[in-house]
Amino acid sequence: MKYKLIASLVLMTISSWTIAQNFIQDLVITTDSTKFSLNENTIDYRHSSYLYFVINSPNDIVHLEITPKESMGVMEMNILPSSGIEIIDPLIKDENKKFVGAIKFTNILNNPYSRLAISAIANGQQSNRSIRLYPFIFPEIPDIEPSIEIYSGQEVLINLPVTNPYFLKFNTGWKTQGIIDYRIINTNEGPKLALRANRTGTQPLKITVESSKPFLNEEDIKTHNLFDLHINIKAIFSKVNYLNFNKRFYYFEPQGAKTIIVQFDNNPNIKLNRTYRIEDQEKAGGRLIGELFTRAIIENQNKVVAALRTYALHRTENGFLYMKLDDNTKFFTNFNIVKKPEITKLSILRTAKDWTTSHIVHPGETIELKFEGIGLNTSTIKFSDGKYKANIDTSRISEKVQYCTLTIPVDVKEKSIPITLNDGNTAYELLVKEYERPRPLDFVTINYGDGPKAITGE
Repeated sequence: MKYKLIASLVLMTISSWTIAQNFIQDLVITTDSTKFSLNENTIDYRHSSYLYFVINSPNDIVHLEITPKESMGVMEMNILPSSGIEIIDPLIKDENKKFVGAIKFTNILNNPYSRLAISAIANGQQSNRSIRLYPFIFPEIPDIEPSIEIYSGQEVLINLPVTNPYFLKFNTGWKTQGIIDYRIINTNEGPKLALRANRTGTQPLKITVESSKPFLNEEDIKTHNLFDLHINIKAIFSKVNYLNFNKRFYYFEPQGAKTIIVQFDNNPNIKLNRTYRIEDQEKAGGRLIGELFTRAIIENQNKVVAALRTYALHRTENGFLYMKLDDNTKFFTNFNIVKKPEITKLSILRTAKDWTTSHIVHPGETIELKFEGIGLNTSTIKFSDGKYKANIDTSRISEKVQYCTLTIPVDVKEKSIPITLNDGNTAYELLVKEYERPRPLDFVTINYGDGPKAITGE
């Protein structure tokens, strides 16, 4: 008898839950110029369905119009508080029996689990529904068709005057068209196009700029292609040779206290066992950036090994570096001298929650992590030395912030998951704790007519 009662309770619970998920007939988000409907404007992304809509900025105010199902007898409806959403106008019932209100987005682009949570009194019962949101902001760029001239072997950076570059896809590696290598990178000054000529000549360059996540084009087809850039490039020979170093970034050692072993392309004019002064201008009297002592040539790789001492920070976008003997420029090059990467803060975000600095995690959950610090755009963060793989959000990476999502395995055995930065230990780790288990229902009794019986009894 009691098993039938428990089964009935379970069925009633499931039935109630099903009702709670279906009290909305349609939901419409209205922006400044367009309406987006839950029934008509959805997008499938990562095995889930989302309400797709386009806004102009991350802090836009949008209006809501919710049509309840007539059969549900909805008498009251409210917006529940959730991360990244501020309630401007609570929901009220209008003359058309629809519920209207307004919300403002506060952090919706930094929360991949954005949801609109709705509560209602349907058929006399409290019911909730959560709707996944998929906001998109289109980047805009004026028509540019520049013609530029660069030296063969030279790398240059061109500013891209993009507004709203929130979902712009940046390249981690170089792509090649004809005589030109190119990639789009994110800098503190905004998006830039990096170009490098691998030989002399002319090249009309067509670059398709992509978004980091798909969107719907005018034909409602899911795509990543945003727009095309057209640039005419002429690569010419330089009287002063350009040297390509094997790395684009070197870590700053104050006052040249420690040497850094570097390699660069061999050149017949390189003199071994000589110290080259590295300055930030071609003419005499430039700022001292570093010193380079040439040691040896690697014959089978046609590379020169040298020792670099650093005396100042430098960014490639700030201009070329000039290698001099005395005050005579012999070569020019470019690379970054930056502060050593460091993590200064770690925050965790869970679905429909706010960011927290607590590092406690639970088996089986998926979390988003935000690392703040220095030099994170060129750094690799690992969990338990790479045992647990995280998905890096390349659309939001910068020198000071890096985002990623991580799933804690259900069968995780460690009590803590150490975090390393560029294979070096950090002071940060994730503390694994089991979920709190509910106590047995030994305090609940049922009376069948012959006295109270414990619900947990045999």
